[in-house]
Amino acid sequence: MRSLIVMEIKKALGNKWFLIALVIGLGLAVHSAVGNGTYFNSVIYDNLSFMQDAYISLSLASPFNLSLIADFNQPTTDLFFLVLPLLAVIPYSWSLASEEKSGYFQQVVTRCSRRHYFTAKSIATFLSGALVITIPVIVNFIILACVFPFYVPDVMESIYHGVFLESIWSDLYYTMPFAYFALYWTVVFVFSGLWAAFVSAVSHFLKNRVALLIVPYLLLQGLYYLDYSVFVSLFDAHVDITPFVYLRSAGDANILLIIGEFLILFCFVLSVVKAKRTEDLV
Repeated sequence: MRSLIVMEIKKALGNKWFLIALVIGLGLAVHSAVGNGTYFNSVIYDNLSFMQDAYISLSLASPFNLSLIADFNQPTTDLFFLVLPLLAVIPYSWSLASEEKSGYFQQVVTRCSRRHYFTAKSIATFLSGALVITIPVIVNFIILACVFPFYVPDVMESIYHGVFLESIWSDLYYTMPFAYFALYWTVVFVFSGLWAAFVSAVSHFLKNRVALLIVPYLLLQGLYYLDYSVFVSLFDAHVDITPFVYLRSAGDANILLIIGEFLILFCFVLSVVKAKRTEDLV
């Protein structure tokens, strides 16, 4: 079992599609960091001449306000979160359907149980999706940390940060921002991995490779439309039910709702693996 997991992880992280998705994610993350660095450095320089006459806050020019999780200035930041669910599934979510179609699956399960195979495949897919998204997010933060000082966000400037009293972990953002971002990076890591594993599990029912990558993404876009069009128009309210919004610091995200969605994804993957284990026993 252990050797099978190691083999699948090597396949997941060593294939060209993981590299392609990682390069795309890093490209967007670096572009966002460079754009914010260039813009806010010019703003700080322009404001230095006014500091003798008026209070000019510099706390907005920090990695805690400009990194991908908190940034709403750069178009590439918006694009990163828009394509995030697609990038997470590109590296390895298609693997199971491809191996079943090629006949590789039949060769492997003659040497190990189906349960072990699907478990190893799910773990490798989870890691590939989680890492291909989390690495660019952290690299973006590191780049900005090399340029800007670690100003702790000022609660009096919450209107500029977009993190308010009702925002999740808002107390940490204004007191222990490193802990705040560690929690958000964890949420990004878990969602990206679970989403990749979920799409891989869907391949048991949807065999077309292109449809497998696109249809679940369109489902998320449908939920986003439901939230911002139907709920707002009918009830004059909305909740952040898609990763396009709740993976970013500003918004009305609810941690219980996020955990609930994660449990749904996990339970779906687990149920598929157990179903395949039953097939193995029969």
